Amino acid sequence: MNYQAYYSVSVFSLIVIVVSTLMFINVYSFRKNITALAIPFFVSLSIVIEMVGTALVSANQNVVASILMALYYVSGGLTGWSVVIAFDWFAKTNIFKEFWKRLLLAIPAFAVIPFYLYEIISQGLTLHVFSVEFGLSGIAATAVLALYFLGNGIFGFVATKKTVGSMRLLCLIFGFCSLIPFIFMSIGFITLQGMEYRWFPYALMVLIAVLFLLRYKITKDGLTGIKNRSAFDSDIKDKVNNASKFKAVYLMYCDIDNFKAINDNYGHSVGDEALIFFGKALHEEAETINANAFRMGGDEFSVVFCRQSMKDIDAFIKRICDRLKKTEFTFELKFSTGIAKYVEGMSVKDFLDLADREMYEQKRKSELTQK
Repeated sequence: MNYQAYYSVSVFSLIVIVVSTLMFINVYSFRKNITALAIPFFVSLSIVIEMVGTALVSANQNVVASILMALYYVSGGLTGWSVVIAFDWFAKTNIFKEFWKRLLLAIPAFAVIPFYLYEIISQGLTLHVFSVEFGLSGIAATAVLALYFLGNGIFGFVATKKTVGSMRLLCLIFGFCSLIPFIFMSIGFITLQGMEYRWFPYALMVLIAVLFLLRYKITKDGLTGIKNRSAFDSDIKDKVNNASKFKAVYLMYCDIDNFKAINDNYGHSVGDEALIFFGKALHEEAETINANAFRMGGDEFSVVFCRQSMKDIDAFIKRICDRLKKTEFTFELKFSTGIAKYVEGMSVKDFLDLADREMYEQKRKSELTQK
């Protein structure tokens, strides 16, 4: 193995991963996204351990290097485990949401340890460590890690069949990113060539995932934290173009009643709090029924339904009204809605105009009732 090339690529890969992670942390909340950070953490840990272990072997410190190998195997296994968990969390597939399922999924990460113990005892701490010469434990560790990445790649591609729009693209990107290290690992393991460059595919995986997540962040509304108008434009277009795949596609426009009066009488900071509360209520209730909520701008919001009936939507509106009755605001927070059902052949513009007209018709009727 060309050690100069190995150290150069390893350090470069580590820098790419660290910079990518800092980019991620700068945009996303650290505490709320700790699950996603597990990937770069374990990859970086594995790179550092391997570089230290390789240096120890070069200095004929095989005993210390062999002991360090156990931590290396576990760190590598947890790298694969964290990729699956992060995808499950971010794509909201919720297959491994329960703690016991996560624990079961982590078992393969430690499965190599018995092979390692057998080998290290039987060979008297003379393992071929941190090199291209794999012993029994090295083969097992590589196989486990490769299967993690292959499994997550398949996991991501299968998930695309159950999603649409930006979430489908998210699943596709995560699946593709997982296959990058799997492909390079397989080629390197079979040919024993290019092992000096083994960490670059991992760095590439992290970089691509982070760049996509940063692009995904652009579709978030800065005030309320829910999806913004840009995300809505993309989502409604996807829903209309794929309307035949759904039970029905409904668009609900809504805005907060007398919002200008709230700003004038209580101040813009209170108005912002009202927008945040309303947006959060829409988003959380929409998520429970697999719908998407958006802030269109100002006090205007929208919700796109594609798997619900009007009865479900009526129940959804009632739950929102119930939540608005439990606020700590000194004023009553109400909203108006306009609901349109997509009809085959209707353009996106006509669909939006119909929902818009329905909302203002309801507002007009409400104002007449109040008079």
